[in-house]
Amino acid sequence: MARRPKDHKTTIQATISYVTEHLHEPILLSDIARTTGYSASRISAIFKKETGKTLEDYMLAMRVEEAKRLLARTRLSITEIAFEVGFNSYTRFVIAFKKRTGLSPTQFRTTTPQLDHAREDPQRQSRDRLRGGPPLPGTIPHATGSHGWDKKN
Repeated sequence: MARRPKDHKTTIQATISYVTEHLHEPILLSDIARTTGYSASRISAIFKKETGKTLEDYMLAMRVEEAKRLLARTRLSITEIAFEVGFNSYTRFVIAFKKRTGLSPTQFRTTTPQLDHAREDPQRQSRDRLRGGPPLPGTIPHATGSHGWDKKN
């Protein structure tokens, strides 16, 4: 078990760091709890109190932001993007994306200005994908959801 941070600010930073580092895989609440040294219910309560968001909502927002970045910067299929950002099903991804943005991933891709350099240069696209690339203006870097999320301890 990890050592408990001294204050909630540190706990929140540790939680956000963990989510960012593991965004592209299923994130278990029990893993976050273990990382912070709190129980799953306690870390959930602390996160909600300090940020005004549930952990599930925060992770979903981060995953959708990352999906938006990938939709605008790459030629990956929507299915590939869904799994790349940690969703375990295409359908869940599309529903979550549309709920958060008001657009389907396809609508978003066709109505959002594309970053031409990423679309025209597959090598640069690949390098950017490996490095995470620079965030799009107005987005959260290395963006977050409940899909792949397990509330069990």
